[in-house]
Amino acid sequence: MADADEDNPRAFQPNTDEIDLSDEAVDWRVLGVFSKSDHPTIPRRGEKDFEPDGTGHQDRILADSRRAMNDALSLERIQPPKGHIRAIWHEELQRASVTKPRGTHFQTVGKQESNGNLWLLPEETLWLLERGTMGCWWESGLPMSLQGCYAACLSDESGLTLERFQVFANLKRTGYTVMRAPTWDSEGVDCVSRAVIQQGGLSVWVVGLFRSIFNSTFGSRPPSPSGPLVEPGLWRSYSGIYERLALIPFHNPVLSASESISSKNTDPPFRIAYNVWKPRPSFKKSSPGEPDFRVAVVNARETSVPTLTQISALLESVPYDPPTSGMQRHSYMRLKHGHRNVILAVVDQGVISYLRLGDAGFGLEKMYGITTKRGLGSKRGARIGGGGRGGKAKARA
Repeated sequence: MADADEDNPRAFQPNTDEIDLSDEAVDWRVLGVFSKSDHPTIPRRGEKDFEPDGTGHQDRILADSRRAMNDALSLERIQPPKGHIRAIWHEELQRASVTKPRGTHFQTVGKQESNGNLWLLPEETLWLLERGTMGCWWESGLPMSLQGCYAACLSDESGLTLERFQVFANLKRTGYTVMRAPTWDSEGVDCVSRAVIQQGGLSVWVVGLFRSIFNSTFGSRPPSPSGPLVEPGLWRSYSGIYERLALIPFHNPVLSASESISSKNTDPPFRIAYNVWKPRPSFKKSSPGEPDFRVAVVNARETSVPTLTQISALLESVPYDPPTSGMQRHSYMRLKHGHRNVILAVVDQGVISYLRLGDAGFGLEKMYGITTKRGLGSKRGARIGGGGRGGKAKARA
């Protein structure tokens, strides 16, 4: 049978509202005209060639576009004298010092000292230098190039890799506040254990104790090892029947929160690298508060898919964070948030993909306990399709 949309030519027309302009190709040739014109305008995007056609015209267009791109990238970026910021790179400390920090970017980066000097981490130094906010010099007084800054900051001593910097720069460009996590170069089991005890270790243990006492006193009897799972009798609801049928044990993240004190060490590829906060004007570096996200950086070309043991160790390395009270009515939001969650930033040759890993309790969601609303109808009258006190139910069109 033919499809109903085959005769409708409008069904095959593309939706122009859903086209992302960032996927379009940039015509670099307009930059030459843009720089020479006395009245410059914003350059428009050019047409995108999907495959070579073997003509000389297309080869000349591609050559002109490459030449214009190289000319645009080779231009020297100059800092204005009034906003010039000078940083000194200290090789032994793997830090950069700024004597006179100015600008809004320094409100969320660096560590301020009492004498006014600001110390920058390697990723912060490289990010500010790359975007042209400041210039960096060696201790000998020689200016540091961007290539030299990459070679100095990306080292084993600092623990900064190219993938970690790419994730840091991407989050900073998006507007987030990014700081190093305590587990940057260590497992950080001690600090996580203290956070678990403060946030819910004792309370979870007390709740579990009272729950076990209540179930042993007022709970239903366990099913017999030999015999039917559901004994013959009077059952007033389906909940009791489904509870008897639930024999397979499931993972309970609430009870496992108290066991996270003796958590395992995380592997180097799967450990928290950055704490991320959403942009807000009241942010203070001295008291940032609990981060909104915890990000672990993974190189897709050198690391395989994490095992269940690695994922469990990574989730146990973050504090216990149960769903909030606003998620009680939405099971999907509770499962998505989980009782612990980590953002996994997978970097594949500069392409970053963010994956969310959560310790969700699927067994805690009792689907048989969800009640559905009844059909439409008045309190005393009949519902559609059934009899009522008023006589026979009338069928409605």
